[in-house]
Amino acid sequence: MGICALCSEDKELCKSHFIPKFIFDWIKKTSATGYLRQAINIDKRLQDGTKEKFLCSNCEILFSKYEKYFAENIFYPYVNENKTSFEYNKNLQKFIISITWRLIKKDLEGFKKFQPEMFEYAKKAEEYWRKILIENKIDGRYEHHLLFLNYVEDSTEELPNKFQWYMMRGVDGTIASSKQEIYLFVKFPSMLFITAIFPKSIKSYWKNTIIEENGEIGNNPQVSNHPGFSDFLFSRVKEMNKNKLSAKQTKKIGETMLKDLERVKNSKSFEVWLEEEKRKN
Repeated sequence: MGICALCSEDKELCKSHFIPKFIFDWIKKTSATGYLRQAINIDKRLQDGTKEKFLCSNCEILFSKYEKYFAENIFYPYVNENKTSFEYNKNLQKFIISITWRLIKKDLEGFKKFQPEMFEYAKKAEEYWRKILIENKIDGRYEHHLLFLNYVEDSTEELPNKFQWYMMRGVDGTIASSKQEIYLFVKFPSMLFITAIFPKSIKSYWKNTIIEENGEIGNNPQVSNHPGFSDFLFSRVKEMNKNKLSAKQTKKIGETMLKDLERVKNSKSFEVWLEEEKRKN
């Protein structure tokens, strides 16, 4: 038993994912080896993403409804079928809010120590998103943006090592902030979400990315001119690159791949590796 983070009722808590399970299932299914690895403890193989006792079963079911909508109508059509234009309804914004709320709720106290001058903005956002999730309402206060990603072939900036891997296969999420702004950053394979907290509107920097109650996305070129965002993105890639596989685990990966070369050839991870090599040359 425990207090559900969303409804605040004392109930039996489920082990909840902060990043939906279907994301990790897809990464495993499309990998050369069929395994996941932590960004922090890269030598450790995983079968699933991080879970904590966080939500009661009723709230878990509520979120699973939004996850199913996003997986079936946006994620799988984009990463599996190369679909690039999507009509959406209110469930897309609710899905994004459910993810950003989980992330900010989990990291709020740590953020208070790290960035106390921005804490009140984050706290108010968390309380507001919790309320509209419970009341089944649409967000009329903060902006949510979805940016679809693809391989970078030409760039005016030097890209960090494994940039393509991070963009196309990486999973990440954090509260990003400076003395002037704060936003939620969530990264899935081949797409990322930005939710503005302070200032509440960033649409002057992000073109054709905003998610409203309903609409269409992907039918027009998406552009981000957010000051400092590319530096932030590069810093996340470099953070991931600090963790190196041991010789033992490198050998184990090689042995696993040799057992099923057909899987390796058809995997998304091999496709990304080829793109990384292409850029090096």
